[in-house]
Amino acid sequence: MTRKSFIALLLTVSAMMLVSIAPANASVTGGLVLTCTASLPTFPQPSETSVSAGCPGTAVGVLAGLDNASGAYVIAGPVATNADFNYSEGCATAGLIGEAEGKVYSTGPATAVHNGALTTASISVPFVWTRIGTAAIILTGNLAGQPSPNDHKAITFGNGGAAADVLGGAAAAAFIPEDFGVANTTCPGTKGLTALVAGLDIEVV
Repeated sequence: MTRKSFIALLLTVSAMMLVSIAPANASVTGGLVLTCTASLPTFPQPSETSVSAGCPGTAVGVLAGLDNASGAYVIAGPVATNADFNYSEGCATAGLIGEAEGKVYSTGPATAVHNGALTTASISVPFVWTRIGTAAIILTGNLAGQPSPNDHKAITFGNGGAAADVLGGAAAAAFIPEDFGVANTTCPGTKGLTALVAGLDIEVV
């Protein structure tokens, strides 16, 4: 059996098992480990600033549940990702405390089994980020506080259908500056900052 065939078989069996154990409405359960490189045009930046495609990276993990029509699915990484977000840091704290909100989204297809068929999936995850120093606490999906249904954690399948979270999830992440310099010690800073972001998102339902 080839590696690709084994993965397809494993995902199919997992999806079949979910028919009996997943809740009777749409759900997203599992975890993702995300690593990306954030590029901030100015750091610190006391005014809220928008960044598009500002954190290219990779997510690895498994998400599973029922779609909006109660069809079982399993999704497995890795998958390429990026993020659009707004960010700011207060000058009173010299950039030690920061806030951000936005969406992480897949930029390539994730492997999935949906309704018993091998297919692909795209993922979009809204988030709210609070950073203290090099550590951040993040709320994702519905817990991010977005009012629109389109701002739940959203999954779209290549063979049709979609899924969304009910409660949302929580994550912890490290924020590791790669090129911090003297120009980043004033507020506002007089140059940008590149930082490695690495975190784990746990999705409840």
